[in-house]
Amino acid sequence: MALLFAIPVTREEFLSRAADSDWLSRDHSESLGPGTLPVDNEETPVTRYCSQVLPVLNDLLEYASEVKVEVICRATLESLRSATEKFDVVTLLAHWKGAEVISKDIVTGADKRDFAMRVKDDMTPLGQWLFRRLSEPESARVGKKAGLAQWLGLRSKSVSPQDRSVKDVLNDALSVDMPEASGAEDGIDLTIEHETTRAARRRDELDRLFDRLLNHGNRLELFDGLHSRDEVEAAIAPRFTGVLDLATCRAMVLADFLSARRRHSFRTVHLTHRLRPRWAAASVFATIHLVREKGLGYLEARLIASKWLKQQAIDSDPPQSVLDRFRFRRTT
Repeated sequence: MALLFAIPVTREEFLSRAADSDWLSRDHSESLGPGTLPVDNEETPVTRYCSQVLPVLNDLLEYASEVKVEVICRATLESLRSATEKFDVVTLLAHWKGAEVISKDIVTGADKRDFAMRVKDDMTPLGQWLFRRLSEPESARVGKKAGLAQWLGLRSKSVSPQDRSVKDVLNDALSVDMPEASGAEDGIDLTIEHETTRAARRRDELDRLFDRLLNHGNRLELFDGLHSRDEVEAAIAPRFTGVLDLATCRAMVLADFLSARRRHSFRTVHLTHRLRPRWAAASVFATIHLVREKGLGYLEARLIASKWLKQQAIDSDPPQSVLDRFRFRRTT
C-alpha cells in the first residue's frame, strides 16, 4: 500500500504552496496575491492550518510509516505513476478543483465585455444565454424577465433582477435549466443527469468558450500543479487493477471518468461531499489500522471506518491525537 500526501504536512510546505495553490489560497489564505506569503501569527490561516490540520496528518504519517506503508510526501503526477506501478492500493490525499468559478479564475484584466464578445456568435443555447446575461443592460434584462425566461425555458429564479458579476453569471450557467441536445440516441429516450455531472460538463464548456479568459476547473491539484482528468488517467499505470482512494477531495467526476476510461479495471474510493482533511486523514488512519490489526481487505476496512466516522461529531474541533480519538494504540 502507498499513501500519497499532495497537501502540506509541514509548516514549510504550507508556506511554499499557499500563494499558488488553488485550495490553500481559497480555504486557508486571505487575499493572497501571486508570490505573496501569509503573515504568521495566531490569527492567520497558516497558524490555523498548523494547529488544526497538521497534527492529524502527522499522526497518520507517523502511524503509516510504522506499519510499513509506503509514504510519499509532496506527491506529484510522477508519484502517482510510480505508486500505481508498484502497489495495489494507493491512497491519495489531494485537492480536487471542481466546477465552481471563483474570483481568481477570472484572468487578470478580463472584463464582462471580453466574455460577452467571446460568445457573441455562438448560437448554442448556452452561448446565447451567456451572451444575453453578460451583455444586456440591466434595465432591459429586468423588463424582459418573463418573456426571456419563457423563451429559454428557464426557471424564473434563474433570471435575477440583480446585476451579476462575470463570476456570478458563469456559476449560474453551471446549473441553469436550458434546452440542450436531446432525443432518442441508441435507443435511449431520456438521460437523467446528476447535478454534479452537469456542473462539471458545463464547466468544461465554459473553459472551452473562454479559453485564456478563464482558468480551467475540473482539475486535480498535486504538488506540481493542477492536472486534467486526462492527465491523471494517463499517469496511472496501464496494468493497475487495485484500489485508488481519492481520500480528501470531492472527486466523483474524476472517479467516474477514470472508471469509464479504464473500463472499471480498478476500483475507486471517492467522496460525493466535502470532508475536512483532518477527518479524511482520521478515516484513512482507522482504515490502515483495521487492515493491519484485523486482517480486513482495504475496501471493507474503508467502509467500516467511514461509517464509524459518520457517527462522530465530524464538525467539531479535531482531537489532539487521532490515536486517542479512535482508541487505537500502537502495539509494541
